[in-house]
Amino acid sequence: MRLLPVLLLLVSTSAPAQECPAKLIDIERQVGAATSAFAGLDVDAFLEAMDALNFDLTCLEEPLSPQTAAHIHRANGIRLFVGGEQQNAAESLAAARHLEPDYVFPESLVPTGHPIRQLHDEVDPTQEHSLSVPPPRVGHLAFDGIRGVQRPAGRATIFQNFDGEGTSVNTTYLFAKTPLPAYSAAENFVPEGVHPELGWDPDGQPLPPPVKPEKNRPKKEANYNKPLFFGMIGGGVLAVGLYGGAVASEAHFKSTSWAFDPYSDEAAGLRSRTNTLFVGSMVMGGLAAGAGVGAFTIQGQF
Repeated sequence: MRLLPVLLLLVSTSAPAQECPAKLIDIERQVGAATSAFAGLDVDAFLEAMDALNFDLTCLEEPLSPQTAAHIHRANGIRLFVGGEQQNAAESLAAARHLEPDYVFPESLVPTGHPIRQLHDEVDPTQEHSLSVPPPRVGHLAFDGIRGVQRPAGRATIFQNFDGEGTSVNTTYLFAKTPLPAYSAAENFVPEGVHPELGWDPDGQPLPPPVKPEKNRPKKEANYNKPLFFGMIGGGVLAVGLYGGAVASEAHFKSTSWAFDPYSDEAAGLRSRTNTLFVGSMVMGGLAAGAGVGAFTIQGQF
């Protein structure tokens, strides 16, 4: 079944009905099938091959080669891109670029100017960084078919944990921020103060710890002058109270002025009180505003 355009590809969520373990030849066959299907715009075949590939990968007991790992990363990069997962696609394509820096997409597969090709080609394969991870108690680790305890940083990688007989007991596709799968690590290997969920800088610089819940974070110190800040609040409350009193006095004056001579002493008293309250509220409001400005411009805490 052929559908256009390619950008309408959706990532399938169905798992293929296959059994473990898988062989390396199965992985290579699925990569080839996915690549051919994508080049021919055969949506169903492409998704089916990618489902089979990613399932077989989790069942793989043989060691990968860096070349096969690059093929897997390119295929996953294409699938993730057309599925709308731009960041993960970029990480997968970066991994492929680092493992096979001279690879060029065929025009029949990804034409010049296509965003997939741009994501792949813009990676500088000479700029590779890694994180140290603890060695296993038994056996060894490999990343993208390269034996060792250096996890590639900032890009996707294929993690394999081998037992003492050379059989992979865990093959997992990891993105840059995916924690390492659990395994029995050598004792007393992790440096003090290091959080090894992802790994750590081989020069000994620890990675930042996992982000704690908001309620556990230390309170940020206030960056305002506390006396002036509370003066602003108090002055504001007093200004509002005085203004409310002025409004009430004015309302009382207007409601009773018909009952007495507006030039009498009683009327003059009401008028004077109203004016005094109003002026007082304006003065206190101005002082509160000044205190507010000073609270956030004059440093110093008590």
